[in-house]
Order: sequence, then structure tokens, then C-alpha cells
Amino acid sequence: MIFVKRVFPAALCVAFVFVTCLSLQVLLRQSVPSAVQYPKARYNLVIDPGHGGTDPGASGVAGDGGPWEKTLNLANAYAAQSRLEALGATVHVLHSDETMTLNERMELSQQFDADLFISCHHNSLGVTADSVGVSGIEVYYWNDQSQRLAELAGQSLAEDSGRRLRSVERSYYRVTMMTACPSILLESGFITNPAEYQQICDAFAMYRYG
Repeated sequence: MIFVKRVFPAALCVAFVFVTCLSLQVLLRQSVPSAVQYPKARYNLVIDPGHGGTDPGASGVAGDGGPWEKTLNLANAYAAQSRLEALGATVHVLHSDETMTLNERMELSQQFDADLFISCHHNSLGVTADSVGVSGIEVYYWNDQSQRLAELAGQSLAEDSGRRLRSVERSYYRVTMMTACPSILLESGFITNPAEYQQICDAFAMYRYG
């Protein structure tokens, strides 16, 4: 079955979630015509911590012994849930370190009747690549209704974190192919880059961005 949902009016900028390790800068921006009022509680958001369970995702800097990607993704998701619920939104985190297929993530999101879907990830490079020379944020989307969300997410995370925005691109990542709501995959930094990994995992950075 194909689920199709209305697209938000152009005048309405919905919640955008931007992540650092153990913290999340939440920007709930609304520009609503004066004749119409949308209470914050109407937003039903789904956050997908990438990987999980038997899939640890990428490892951090070689020899560092720090957290793997799945741990950072899950920490971001819980931080997002806490901040957004404080603003009045309903937030669903898809798992708490369980193994899930991509289709299972999409189906559960549809069951939650999500208004927005954000898949939280951190980027990496192979062991033979120049990990020091590659850093920054990448955001992926698939359909037109998700493009604006992807652009604003990338721009705001770059401004708040000081990391450069490498790209906002149309992609074929499975979880971005939802038709029921805008959906993006956010790679918030390279955990194979020593400086960026240190920033992502720095506890003080949490308060600076929060």
C-alpha cells in the first residue's frame, strides 16, 4: 500500500533537528498566516537512529576507543526526543539499539503517522582514505517535498556547529523514499576525521549547540 500525505504549506517552516554527539540543537520555526494557527503539538516527528543492534555502523578514529556510530546516532535521537517534546511535539524514536531493516523503519514511521522523518547518521571513510582532509555535513533526500527540509537542515547545522556543509543531494537511500511525509538522512560529521570526531564527542559542545 502506498501512503500519501499532504505537503506542508509553503508558509510553514516545520521543526528541523540538527545533531551533535549527546546533544541536539532544535529549531522549531513557524511562519504561519495570521488567519491560521497551528499548535506545536500537531507535529508528530519520527527520528531514526541509524544502524543499531547487530549493526554498529562505522567506527571512530582508529585506535581511539571511542563510541561507534550506532551509539552516537542513538544518543542524538534521545536528545532530540527530549528537546522536541519539551517544545510540545510528539516524538517517536524508532528503536533503542535493536536490529531493524530499512523497510521496517519506514513501515513503523507510517504507523506513527509522521509529519517529518529524520534518519540520524555520522559519516566515515575507508582506512586507506585521507581521513584528516575530509570533513563536514552531508544531507540526502529523494523527493521534492523533502528538498527544503534537507536544505535548511544542512544550512542550520553548519552554522551552529561550525562544520562546513559539503552537500545537499538527491539520493536513493531507502529511508528517504517515503511518500507519506518529508524525510531526510542527515550525516552530521565524519567520525573518521580526528578533529571532527573529537568535536562530535566533546561534552562541552553539547551545551554550546543546545
